[in-house]
Amino acid sequence: MPVNITDLRAGVKDINERLGPQSVARATAAGVTLSRWLEDEDPSHRYPDASPERRMTALQRQIDYMGIQTYDDPGAGLYAHELREFPGEDGTDDAGITLLSEWMANEYRAVSLASRAQRAGIQRSILTSDWGTVGSAMRPYVEAASVIENMQQPAIPLAELVATTTAIDDTVYRALYMNDMTPERYRMVRVGEAAEIPGTTLTAGSKAIDLYKYGRRLDVSYEVLRRVRIPVVAFFIARLAVQAEVDKVSTVINVLINGDGNTGTAATVIPLGGPGGLDAAATVNTLTLKAWLGFKLEFDNPYSLTTELVRRDVLLQQMLLNTGSANIPLLMIQGTGFGGFSPINNQLADNVRYGISAEAPANKILAFDRGSAIERVTEIGSVINETQRWIKNQTETMTFTEVEGYRVLDPKASKILDLGDVA
Repeated sequence: MPVNITDLRAGVKDINERLGPQSVARATAAGVTLSRWLEDEDPSHRYPDASPERRMTALQRQIDYMGIQTYDDPGAGLYAHELREFPGEDGTDDAGITLLSEWMANEYRAVSLASRAQRAGIQRSILTSDWGTVGSAMRPYVEAASVIENMQQPAIPLAELVATTTAIDDTVYRALYMNDMTPERYRMVRVGEAAEIPGTTLTAGSKAIDLYKYGRRLDVSYEVLRRVRIPVVAFFIARLAVQAEVDKVSTVINVLINGDGNTGTAATVIPLGGPGGLDAAATVNTLTLKAWLGFKLEFDNPYSLTTELVRRDVLLQQMLLNTGSANIPLLMIQGTGFGGFSPINNQLADNVRYGISAEAPANKILAFDRGSAIERVTEIGSVINETQRWIKNQTETMTFTEVEGYRVLDPKASKILDLGDVA
């Protein structure tokens, strides 16, 4: 039986009439976002492939039903509405205020929960190419001052540091660890006839991983509210998410260095020089090629050094690393008839991705295997986005809060090269 688009559109209206705080409560109880709940109520796959509704999400269909344009499309002659025109923005319409809050949440999540793949290749731009000169006849100043950005991200995206994300329905998380992380304990080994099969045990950590609330607030005066367009609000919501992510990266760095409170989860510190160091001849705070190559080799199979977090002065040392004149690495003269080396696992030949952070330890290189080091733990339903109008000071206040924590997934996946330790 063919799909009747008229009936489907009637379904959108029916859902809109039922939208309100109770819808958010149902979504939270089910452990999903309102956007996901709307998609279950009004699945996109039911719409014909050629219809505009098929290309929208369920949330977008609801906003479109209310006649709200949330983005600019100059080629089609469409421009976004101002925020004050959003139904329910004044707090008198349950459906409108619910959709506004979820639209705000989506703009926030687009930055805070974007994966590494989603951020790859994103071109960041403030003004798109179809915007005319500021103050010109084609683009009056009031309009041209609008800010547009497809995707924002911090200098060190959280997705670059996290191996996996786990959602829970509590504010504490007791993580699992192997009771012995030596290779002999967790690799598959040959077992003699009738011999006992060796094994290892997953045990809960002695200390629970605490989850913390991260939050930001955006205040908009009535004067601005009368003129601001929805994409501009989206831009600043994204900026709030970026700053929250910067704060989270600081927490991850602390966990990588000091561990998550459970025994044996702090990063292993390796000295630069001196007895037992990577280069016995190295001097304090002077990285050598021998030490750097030795540090990379400290990551035993199956780990590899994929990512490092350092301060600017340390990174500059790495970028200007002196190879010396007497010991030129064979890898640099391959193809001259001497032969050479090539890794079996090409991942070992990949460049190390670096992030510059003042939160990184001084005179140290904090390095880790991104796929094994850190687990992010989030509380289901903890992302709360609210808007409220304050009459006394004539402002519109938007708040964004979320609850999450971080723990060491595998203690052997992170190490620190101490450039100041040559003893």
